[in-house]
Amino acid sequence: MSRQIQWRRCLFVAVFLFVLLILNPVTASADPFPPLWDNGSGPAVHFSPAPWPSEPADPSQCGATCGDWLPYTRFATSINDPRTQDPSNGGTRPQNYVNISSSCSDTTTPSIYYNLDLANRVVMFRWRVEQIAHTYATGPSAGSYGATDPWSSALWTVFFDIDGDGYRDLAAHLNGSSGAPATPVDRLVGIWGNVPSNQSLDYPNDPNIHLLGHNPTGFLDAATNRILNFQNSVTPTPNWPNGAAETLWDYGTTRARLITTSPCNEYFVDYQIPLDMLDATALTGPKVSNNTPVSMLFCTANSLNNPFQKDCALGDPWAADPNKPAPFSDFLTLDGGTIEQPIVDLITTASCGPTTLTADVKDALKVVNNEVVPSVTSVAFYYYYDVNGDGIANDGNSWTFAASATSVDLNSWIAQWNAVPLPRGQYLISVQAVDDASANLDGKANRTFGYYATDAELLAAEGTPPPTEHWHVNPDVTGAKTVGLDINACGAPPPFVSKSAEPTSVTIGQPVTFTLAVSNTFTSPLQVSYVTDTLPAGFVFGGTIASTLGAPTSAPAPGASGELVWSFAPPVVVNASSSATLVFTATAPAVVGTYANVATMSTSFTELVADPVQVNVGAPQLTIAKSANTQSINPGSVITYTITYANNSPVNVTGAVITDVVPIGLGNVTPLDGGSYNSGTRTLTWSVGAIASGDGPFTVRFA
Repeated sequence: MSRQIQWRRCLFVAVFLFVLLILNPVTASADPFPPLWDNGSGPAVHFSPAPWPSEPADPSQCGATCGDWLPYTRFATSINDPRTQDPSNGGTRPQNYVNISSSCSDTTTPSIYYNLDLANRVVMFRWRVEQIAHTYATGPSAGSYGATDPWSSALWTVFFDIDGDGYRDLAAHLNGSSGAPATPVDRLVGIWGNVPSNQSLDYPNDPNIHLLGHNPTGFLDAATNRILNFQNSVTPTPNWPNGAAETLWDYGTTRARLITTSPCNEYFVDYQIPLDMLDATALTGPKVSNNTPVSMLFCTANSLNNPFQKDCALGDPWAADPNKPAPFSDFLTLDGGTIEQPIVDLITTASCGPTTLTADVKDALKVVNNEVVPSVTSVAFYYYYDVNGDGIANDGNSWTFAASATSVDLNSWIAQWNAVPLPRGQYLISVQAVDDASANLDGKANRTFGYYATDAELLAAEGTPPPTEHWHVNPDVTGAKTVGLDINACGAPPPFVSKSAEPTSVTIGQPVTFTLAVSNTFTSPLQVSYVTDTLPAGFVFGGTIASTLGAPTSAPAPGASGELVWSFAPPVVVNASSSATLVFTATAPAVVGTYANVATMSTSFTELVADPVQVNVGAPQLTIAKSANTQSINPGSVITYTITYANNSPVNVTGAVITDVVPIGLGNVTPLDGGSYNSGTRTLTWSVGAIASGDGPFTVRFA
């Protein structure tokens, strides 16, 4: 565009931004011009320049390695964007200073580098471009700065995708179009936009796209009206001593380096983005920190609405449409490096019946036939029965396949699952995710197990990966990803063991019969390997009298006490939807009291524990009393006697007999209520039989 049109456009932008910032102030967004250095304390110095990364003295030596600069990668391979007939810009050649290149021997060296200065909280980016992109101090004399300095009119933008959906979450760029007579010197800008349907950066006009902060691309010396030369050492001076022979232009927060002029021209464009300019949390948005997994895309343009307009560092044929997802490259953390695997981000589930399982899984995005597609090829859901309900897979169970998922979009997967046949309880849900082996440098697929925390845990549980795959746990910065699902409402009850005693109230030394029953509620067989029952103190084992579990390999001997163990090797099988029992006897102790104990069974499901069963041990204690219906009577009259009895002891009584000797003087004795009378011994007898614990009072009579 012409400089006059650009001047008018930028003047409008400046006025609009001034109004916008009054209405919606954002930290570090004040932009007093000109950006005076003033020994680093000028009001426009929002973020001080940081030292540049170390690198070879000869920039042409920057290839796969470049000192502390790290090549950004796509499927673990550096991005070497073609400088001619570039398929990521429609096959045309844009202005040479926005044409991303990859050495004079085309596509042989990385196009993009990055570096994190964690101490200064600054991330730095390096672009390899075809021609000189800067405008200041390029001739014999630097002179006063101009309205278009120090960069040519263009945008060099890095886009950050945090959730893997192919749309920009955050962005930062060197804006060479931000200078104008009213506001000279270009800017570095941080941007966030909650617009998941396009890639626009138009923060001046779109209320959903926000300027997070900015910093000048260079700083001015008030005395000379020059842009300062930071001399590649953060030591600013207004002097540019090399004139037209200069090969390094360090403006403080931005820098240009001449790589070569033969057999072609090539330059580096470097700039510094403070992490605070990538933090939208004050606006309820995301942020990029040193350990945030991010995927990046690098594009040049002359438009905020279409920031893919000129060239993108890609190398794949792609018709860059700002209204569609973009092919973001490898995820990485700025201080941890590339993450060469699918990343499990989020898992959700709705209910315990036939339910929908969803997972967000992110990875680099491919281009196929000019369309952006996932590089993740499959996702499968797995479940774990969390018996103790603590949310941790520590119950001795295994992760079990639940359902294969279908891709919904670039980062979302969905599956249907019916948990109703499973036992009731707490379940953990997670996924395995596999990427496209053909896209990877070594031709092997990367499989992520979302539910293991460490490699050691993964290998111990799953064994050795096949030769066609690399196995990974989820990255440390993300951690294992599982979600709990409670299916107490609609699942089948789990297998269980019960214990009963007969009788439950006995006298000292009386035998008790104990029955252990295991119920298999599964629709598949259940294996039992051993049964344990610890007798209460004083009880003595009598013997095993019945077992539908089958004959044990070993069993306790009669006379045993304490822990009793029945072993089954190999384990015995309890068929689906059936039960089995083990019955034994023990004699009660000599000490009166209430005794309780439990039994356990070790099964292929888990260790099953029975509820406690109580046995009351006591001595019989019956009460009995006799009364007459009158206290005085005439000779020859009839007297009726009533005998009242009850069992007040904690044990049942059997075979109870009541006897009463009639005194001399009473005649015509008649027993009532089933009694009998022996006139020879003058004895009345009632055989009342069993009297349960707590029963009574009862009565018998005679006259």
